[in-house]
Amino acid sequence: MSYTIIGKSPSLATFDDVYNTNAGYQFHEPTPSSIMLHAGADEMIRVAPDGFYVRGVKVPVDDKEAETVYKAFNQWLAWAALQQR
Repeated sequence: MSYTIIGKSPSLATFDDVYNTNAGYQFHEPTPSSIMLHAGADEMIRVAPDGFYVRGVKVPVDDKEAETVYKAFNQWLAWAALQQR
C-alpha cells in the first residue's frame, strides 16, 4: 500500500508526517499482480492477470504474443535511456 502526504513532497516529509495518522493521508490500494511501464503520460506496456497490453490494446494469445511484447519492451527501454540524457 502506498500513500501520499497531502501538500508535501515525499522528500520533505518529516517523521511526524509519516507516522501521524491525522496528517491527511490518501491511501491507494495497489492493483494486484500488475506491472505498468509508462512513456511519459502514456501507458506503454501493462502486465495484468488477464494478459499483456501494449499501448492499451490487449495482445492476443498466439505465436506472436512474445514477439509483440518484446518489441514494445525494447521501445520502452530505448525511450527510458533517452530520457536520462
